[in-house]
Amino acid sequence: MKFQFFGSFLLIASIGFGQQRFSVDSLSISQNEKTRDSLPALDLDSVPLIENTKTIDRLPIVEVDSLGLDSIPKVKDSLKVGKPNPKAKKKRKPVRSRYIEIDTLALINNYKVFFEDGREFIVDTTLTIEKEYKFNFLRSDYFELLPLPNVAQGFTKMGYDFLNQELDPSMGARINQFGFFKSKDIPYFEVPTPLTELFFRTTFEQGELVDAMVTINTSPKLNFMVSYKGLRSLGNYLSSRSNGGQFRSSVNFNDANNRYQMRSHFVAQTRENQINGGLNEDSIYFFENAPYYAEVGPDGNAVLDENGDIVEVFYDGFLDRSRLANNMRGTSILSGRRFYLGQTYKLKQNPSDSLKLALKLGNRFTYETRFYDFEQSRIQDDFFGTIDETVEDVTDRMDIKRFTNETFVETNLPFLGKTKAGVQFKRWDYAHGRTDTSTATSYLGQEVNQFAIQLDWDNNYKEWYWGGKVHHALLNTIQTRHYELNAQRKFFDDWQLSVGTQYRSQPQNFNFYQYESDYVNLNWDQTDLKNTNRFSLHTKIGHPKWVQLQAEWHRIENFTYFRSTTNLDKWGKELQTGITQSQDQLKYLKLRLHNQLTFGKFSLTNTLQYQKVNQIEAERPTGELGEPLLLNVPEWITRNTFAFSSELFNKALYLQTGFHFQFFTAYYADAIHSVLGEYVNQNNTKIGEYPRVDFFVNAKISQTRVFVKVEHLNNSVSGYRYYAAPFYPYRDLSIRFGLVWNFFQ
Repeated sequence: MKFQFFGSFLLIASIGFGQQRFSVDSLSISQNEKTRDSLPALDLDSVPLIENTKTIDRLPIVEVDSLGLDSIPKVKDSLKVGKPNPKAKKKRKPVRSRYIEIDTLALINNYKVFFEDGREFIVDTTLTIEKEYKFNFLRSDYFELLPLPNVAQGFTKMGYDFLNQELDPSMGARINQFGFFKSKDIPYFEVPTPLTELFFRTTFEQGELVDAMVTINTSPKLNFMVSYKGLRSLGNYLSSRSNGGQFRSSVNFNDANNRYQMRSHFVAQTRENQINGGLNEDSIYFFENAPYYAEVGPDGNAVLDENGDIVEVFYDGFLDRSRLANNMRGTSILSGRRFYLGQTYKLKQNPSDSLKLALKLGNRFTYETRFYDFEQSRIQDDFFGTIDETVEDVTDRMDIKRFTNETFVETNLPFLGKTKAGVQFKRWDYAHGRTDTSTATSYLGQEVNQFAIQLDWDNNYKEWYWGGKVHHALLNTIQTRHYELNAQRKFFDDWQLSVGTQYRSQPQNFNFYQYESDYVNLNWDQTDLKNTNRFSLHTKIGHPKWVQLQAEWHRIENFTYFRSTTNLDKWGKELQTGITQSQDQLKYLKLRLHNQLTFGKFSLTNTLQYQKVNQIEAERPTGELGEPLLLNVPEWITRNTFAFSSELFNKALYLQTGFHFQFFTAYYADAIHSVLGEYVNQNNTKIGEYPRVDFFVNAKISQTRVFVKVEHLNNSVSGYRYYAAPFYPYRDLSIRFGLVWNFFQ
């Protein structure tokens, strides 16, 4: 009996203390699939696809004698048990091993991310070309955006996405809004173990960009997320520093029966930018002609040689961009807070299937405050107009408070599909002004209320997916009406076709209606502006491994914009602007082609976009001038990426390296109005027609992705005539590096 107990103890100990290996690795996710990073906001077309593969961890299983005895000696009498011979050699049975399969795909599928608009995907740590495109300040693709010289300074638009515009009007200051988190950008997690993500990227001169996120599950039904994004970058040009911080937290809760769900988040974000208005006239000359300049004689004219050519002198001092002078100096601050609470309760259970609940009640509550502040303490011959003589310092400010409450009911019935119908109540409180008394000036009664009916529907019928959306405001003030219908289907297994149409009538941003400033020419009150009306058609067809073709066509009426009113002889010395609501009809066509060709370990990824704007002029009295081209975009935009990808060191490291080639045709890009933080339509200066070449080396080790990039390495070869906007040069050659590091605790 003693030996039996000892043998049982050895068996339990060998199982309990035997070495076992358990790991969750993202290598089970196909490297060739189109995936996105684990945090940025995604559209439904780019949900990561994961192959149904398994990673096998081999665990040796040692079998032992259940009695714990090496041998039992032979005896002569069945009534006597012989004693074991202490000198006898112990004979152990050979160790046998077998393998246990662990499905790591099922484990990875437990790390989920949700968004309030219905998007959901799985956390992954793969490294693809798409991840390379998104390793930047916005953590999204810059294909239609041209960044200004410093990080978070703003972007020039090379294309427009009218299909995904916000329904509600914003405060304005659109240049400063890039990178500000909206409700649809906040993720909600469901993870079996704590998950951490660290994002780091270098910036320009004395600063870094860091984004850290931690999410934990206190129980299988309750999950918390906390993240913070910090930025500081001095910039290469005078008065271009940017810094800021963005705190986000979210809660995801489901009850034990999965009938009640609560999602909530809080966001506090602030960004401060120094403003310089771009290079002045003299600095533009020094920038474009560096490092060779015309030699000037005592009479102020260029010196000529015996052949009549201008004598040039070499001077590389202005390659130090901090020596170039700007048009002005100021500071802008954009800050906001938001609290969101969304709740749903599945009320009625479907008797035909106990696992499905046919009726769901829900409520969404949002309260948000945001302000934009511009300050200029140095009075000078100003680039943006005449300053009020009674003030010493320029101080302009806009404040807006937004309250939204939506109550809805959702059903999912056979044949009818999934339908959600609700009622929204919205309230805006907009204030503006330069003093405590002037901020009390009312805008449409200061407080604007609105009721709206919201309807969302989708269904599968005869291999087609159908979806629609209706947003119909009931009151006349700040009235948005939006209607859309979409259809989608798959054919030939992997080919997919989608078509859709939209109509929207939307009010202008608040700063179009009314604004007050210490600049004399930046004061207006235009409460009679009409809504902008847009009708759109769009289609997309493609194969995930071969080609994707996308087409959009938009017809726009009552297009409202800031228009340059600067005299031609003063262009480059000042930038005057005013609000214009166009009488002309605008038609905008956009075609995009994307494909990726793979040749063994080499790949070529191409994105080509064609844009065309047609403007139908309205009837005007004889002699009245027409309007400039309302929507300025380059006709062609192209990006080509040639890459080499391979696994090295016994698949411990995945390497990806190559070149980006980017180009866009010349066009009249919008000017940057630093006081308003807005785009100004102009038809005086073109930018573009210069190539950009980037070299990159990326690597993935376990759950860590390392990125190294040499940006614009051909800057000195193409000549210093590259601009991101009128008066704003594009970035010089720079070396940027960073990483994204995930921890699965």
